[in-house]
Amino acid sequence: MVVSKFKILIAFFILIMTQFSYANPIKIDILKKNAEQGYARDQHALAVAYRYGNGVEENYKEAVHWYQLASDQGYAESQYNLGVMYEEGKGVKQDKKEAVKWYQSSANRGFKWAQHKIAVLYRFGKGVPHAYEKSLEFYRLAAEQGFAESQYNLGVMYDQGKGVKQDKEEAMKWYKLSADQGFSWAVKALKKAEVDSIFW
Repeated sequence: MVVSKFKILIAFFILIMTQFSYANPIKIDILKKNAEQGYARDQHALAVAYRYGNGVEENYKEAVHWYQLASDQGYAESQYNLGVMYEEGKGVKQDKKEAVKWYQSSANRGFKWAQHKIAVLYRFGKGVPHAYEKSLEFYRLAAEQGFAESQYNLGVMYDQGKGVKQDKEEAMKWYKLSADQGFSWAVKALKKAEVDSIFW
């Protein structure tokens, strides 16, 4: 009795997984057909499938191919991910300059992950000239879209006066917005500020 219930449970689990997984070959076939017809969204989805082996065999070169096609059409999320592939040398020869090019293109199209990435690169001078002002600009763009990590880092920039006049009140504002989303470093920064306010 217990065994039969267990078998039914396993069968139900397999059924659910096939309904909501990329592993369904029919969905992959449709996706590929649409991608081959030039639909950027499907090209991006197919790239993700190849990158992570969802319903197809993992293949970084194929992932790069489809990211590239979608990127050439201005699909910001693919541009960011193509940048990642170039930065990490996955499916393509590692090329930091090419990575920055695609991050920048994606950031200019408003993709917050890319905006955050570009902010980090300018802040630490990785692949681009060291520039706190540019870093601040891109942290702000991502932060204003609600990206918690950028909100925290924007707070740090104001807290330390990097690329902007030091402004503790503005720093606390961004720390709080980030902490409200559960970003742990922002939570710690707020607690530290509370402690500092008691002793100073």
